[in-house]
Amino acid sequence: MKEFKKANLDNVYFYKIFSKKRKFKHIFFIYIVSSFAFLKYIILYYLFGFEREKIRNRFYGSFWVDRFSNFCRKIRIDAMNWKALDLLYNFRERLSKGKHIERVITNIWFRTKNAKDICYRAIYAKRIIKRIINRKKNNNIIEILSIASGSAQPLFEAIDSFSDEIQKKIKVTLLDLDRTAIKYSRDLHKMMGLKCYLENICESAHVLEKFFVGKKFDIIEMIGFMDYRPKNNAIRLVKKVIFLLKNHGVFITCNIMPNDEKIFLDWVLLWPMIYRREADFLYILKKANFKKNNIFFIFTPNRIHLFAICNKNN
Repeated sequence: MKEFKKANLDNVYFYKIFSKKRKFKHIFFIYIVSSFAFLKYIILYYLFGFEREKIRNRFYGSFWVDRFSNFCRKIRIDAMNWKALDLLYNFRERLSKGKHIERVITNIWFRTKNAKDICYRAIYAKRIIKRIINRKKNNNIIEILSIASGSAQPLFEAIDSFSDEIQKKIKVTLLDLDRTAIKYSRDLHKMMGLKCYLENICESAHVLEKFFVGKKFDIIEMIGFMDYRPKNNAIRLVKKVIFLLKNHGVFITCNIMPNDEKIFLDWVLLWPMIYRREADFLYILKKANFKKNNIFFIFTPNRIHLFAICNKNN
């Protein structure tokens, strides 16, 4: 249990580190590094026949990114995985143990807009969940479902801010297909000493209706999972979510938006995602039968991630 440290996503030092404005030369450097990474990928994929996963696991993305930074290397290997997000959320505590050159290189890349906003995404998720729980704290029971839950750190930190009396009213269900994520979140729950009831289900989001027959939730959060769902799949998934929400229940979700650093995620980290603008995100939510007046959008500071807070009113 020593590997678990009760990190605070609202860490003041976090803001201090990320307060500097990016300069043009920083953006230019990102494009140069990413272009070379793209050429390297093309050569390995088409000339040598390596698949994407083998390229990610066996080769460095860039000499200037993950060659000397084990931290960046782990993020590249674990791209699209909860472990990469866990490293990003808690990089201050983890990075302090690294070598000087690793700390320097990692801090350079953590000044990019995407690195900042993935951490802000966790902070915003924590604050949004906390605010909704506060509105429902007079309920006898507060049922929460987290889909593709990962480490569930933002959710747990939101719950941890309440008294033991309120925590005992909360029932949390975590759904994730990755057994390592389920184990980590269970250990994190225990380490933080939370009083809320916890249920872990190691299954795909495709079987929501199978596991929750007759069950309804006050809050359903699905943050980050929409980044990997094509339009029609996303609509079907959100329809299932609506069916599982209580009347006046709240659905919290998020999607990454197009940005000028996409090339870095695509070719240096090999982290493919589905980027959506506000209109595209709204289209999915409306098609899934959320009313436009019940959808509220929030942008992260650098407009990389777009939160949707959707209320169900019959």
